[in-house]
This record gives sequence, C-alpha cells and structure tokens, in this order.
Amino acid sequence: MKRVWIKKGKDKKIRNFYPWIFRDEIERKEGKIEDGEIVELLDSDGNFLGKGFWSNKSHIALRIFDREGEDFEDVLKKRFDEAIKVREKIKETNSFRFFYSEGDGIPGLIVDKYDKTIVFQSRIKGIDNLKKKIIEKLIELFNPSSIYERSDGEFRAEEGLDNEKGLLYGNEPYLVKIEERGLKFLVDVKEGMKTGFYLDQRDNRKRVEEIVEEGMECLDLFSYTGAFSLFLARKGAKVKAVEIEEKNLELGRENAKLNSLSSKVDFISCNAYDFLEEEVKKGRRFDFIIADPPGIVKRKSDVEKGKWAYWKILYNSFKIGKKGSIVLISSCSYHISLQTLLEMAKLSASDAGVKVKLLDITFQPIDHPWIIQIPETLYLKSLFLRIES
Repeated sequence: MKRVWIKKGKDKKIRNFYPWIFRDEIERKEGKIEDGEIVELLDSDGNFLGKGFWSNKSHIALRIFDREGEDFEDVLKKRFDEAIKVREKIKETNSFRFFYSEGDGIPGLIVDKYDKTIVFQSRIKGIDNLKKKIIEKLIELFNPSSIYERSDGEFRAEEGLDNEKGLLYGNEPYLVKIEERGLKFLVDVKEGMKTGFYLDQRDNRKRVEEIVEEGMECLDLFSYTGAFSLFLARKGAKVKAVEIEEKNLELGRENAKLNSLSSKVDFISCNAYDFLEEEVKKGRRFDFIIADPPGIVKRKSDVEKGKWAYWKILYNSFKIGKKGSIVLISSCSYHISLQTLLEMAKLSASDAGVKVKLLDITFQPIDHPWIIQIPETLYLKSLFLRIES
C-alpha cells in the first residue's frame, strides 16, 4: 500500500477526527497513486494516522475512513453494524437514510432505504472502485427487492467523475410506496430530488403536525411532492402547496389521492418567490407558512448573493402572516450557517415591521449524523418562528 505524508503541524486536526486532507497539506507521496486508490497517511515523523481514499482531481486529496489499520471490508462491516444500531431508534416509518458518508464514518458513501428499495450513491472515485463489495454487503443485510444507483450530482463533477445512474440489483423500480406515521407517499427514486424524498425533514414534519390546528390556512412553499402539505391536511388544515416543477406537483396530487386528502390541498404550479409577492399584493393572510427551498447556495462564493434569497422568502412570509402565525424556514445549504439564517430572520422581520419570536431551532435527524469535529456533516438548519405583532 502506498504512503502519503502530511505536512508538519497539519496532523493535529486529523488526530481530532477530521477526515479530510487538502492538497496543499500534503508534504509528499510515494510514487504514482491512482485516482480512488487506498493509501496510508503518515505524519511528518512517519507515524501512522490512518487509511483513506486518494483523489487526483479534487482539492480534497485524501479522505480518511480508517484509523486502526484495518482492511476496508472490516471497516465496512463495523460501520454498517453501527449504522443499524442508530437507525433502530427510528420508528413509524419504513424509510430512512441508512448511511450518511462522513457522518457514519466512510466518506463519499450514501445509502437510502425506501421500504424494500435501496438507493446507492457514490460521491468519490474510491467508493466507485468498491461498489461491488458494498452492494454485496447491502444485499446481505437487507435482502432488498432492488438497488438503484443515483450517483448524479454536482459533487461528482467536483471530483472529475461522470454521473452514474441505473439498476444495480433486482427489479427495476419506478415509484416506490413508503409510509411515514400513517401516511403513504410515492417516491420517484430514479428521477426525484436528492434520492427521491426529503428524508431529512421527517422530524420537522412531525413537529409541524403537532403545532397546526384544524381550519388553519397554510402555505407550503417549494412543496416538492407534498409531504408537509399532507401532514397539515391530515390535521384538518386548508393547504396551498406551491411547486414550480409540474412532475413534482403531479406526484404530490397522487400522494394526496393515496391518502384521501385531495380535497384539502390545492396544488399550485408557480415559482414560489413570485407567488409570495403576488399574495402580498393581494393582502392574503396565512396561519402557517413553510418554506423549504432546494439548495440555494452550492458553494462558498454564492453565500452573499444566496442569503438574500432567504431574506426575501422570510420578508414576504412575515408580510402575509397574521399575528400568531407560524413560519418555518429551512436551509439545506451547508454554506449558510445557522448564524446567517438567524441574521436574515432578524433583518427581514425588522424590514417587514413585525416582532418575531424564535420558537425552536432544529437540525437534521439522527439518520443524518452530525459529527462535531466535522462541520461539513451539518447542513440542515430550520427555524420555527412566530409573528408576535
């Protein structure tokens, strides 16, 4: 196994369980290393720090998956066993994120479970190289009806990799039916956002249903396939679900029909930003407003521009809210910090001329583990806000 040496002083963060070594932190390497090859990492004195996946194209030169000197197969078994124990705590659903990359200890690997269908996602060449072994282990663990690959996103381009999609095992899936706390949803694992469903909003959906009351006028912006809307409707709320993609709206309508809630949700095809502005002009008022926009900020350079999108959403939401109305805003952009989201809430409330109370701050659920020493593992931040005046 080839070896890589990290520069003196740069090993401190690695010993503190941070898994990434950037290219300018490499002191030297042993010979030619293939993209995705497993190598040993040593400090400047030659002491073993771990094993990881080498990248020839990314600004992240090495991602560590082992610190004990174990083979990948042994690490994979151990990490999967640990992941199972965590997910055993998830109740009232047959779908969850089984494996969350660095959060679960193996960089670049995402595995989502939708009932008997598994969605596999590789974000780096090292995982591509080990796909067969990983799939074999998933079959052994879950005996799924199908395993579908969704290695398709901007993260692949950043690694210099082509997108990979297609059936890896079993029967070709189309729409997979899942359940969450008594409601049923159809999930498009082949073409849907992320891997088909917003699994990371599970806890917020439960919280929303606990708060909403019968007869409330609710607005679900960027509604995707209607998950928030249906939990609101089940409590007797009147819901407008706003989504720009017609295929998502159609699936939302199918989901409403599946749960006998079609009469309680009005699915509207519109740009959410434009819809908000029109509602302000019309003087409409809502009791509960939810905004879960898709990733607005993809890279650090977009933060300054992107944060004003959150301001705009919040400002107009405060304008159409009543006294006592609840506003839920979520950001799934890693580069938008909690502090930035709070600042935008504060500024937009002041500009809208309303007093706003922070009811709660929530993060991603336990199947998307947030490792404190790896800030990149935290991406979903949500604010529950109430208009006080």
